[in-house]
Amino acid sequence: MLKKLLTLSVASAAIVSSGVAWAATATGTLNANANVVSVCNVAGITDINFGNYDPTSATPADANGDVNVRCTKNTPYQVYISAARTMTDGTDTLNFELFNDAAGGTVWGATTGAVGNITNTPVSNAPTTHTIFGRVAALQDVGTGAYAGSVTVTVEY
Repeated sequence: MLKKLLTLSVASAAIVSSGVAWAATATGTLNANANVVSVCNVAGITDINFGNYDPTSATPADANGDVNVRCTKNTPYQVYISAARTMTDGTDTLNFELFNDAAGGTVWGATTGAVGNITNTPVSNAPTTHTIFGRVAALQDVGTGAYAGSVTVTVEY
């Protein structure tokens, strides 16, 4: 009897472990969709620090900063910088200018479509760095102090 029971148990285990045999198959299609939009953002800005400015010197103070722009691939854009280019300390104002070339020949535009704006159409979505060349004109009549100011960098796309 034990031998019969053991044989029956082994046979049952073999049937259970063999799994189910599938008789047929059916297929379907799952679609995936996405809408990629044109977008740009300011990925980073490096500030301009003119350091110590000597208002009695005939030599201007120059310093550079930059703006990193990241856009969807093949999205044309332009960068412009607001026109209020001053630093203040109390009632004194120290003027500066921003250029898109190291020679200081092309003033960076302050409005959309202005001459001097940087334009670009990136071939990838990697950040693009644009150098901002700054200059404090020589011989400005200001007193001692810690001057500070800010401008707005705009990316239009």
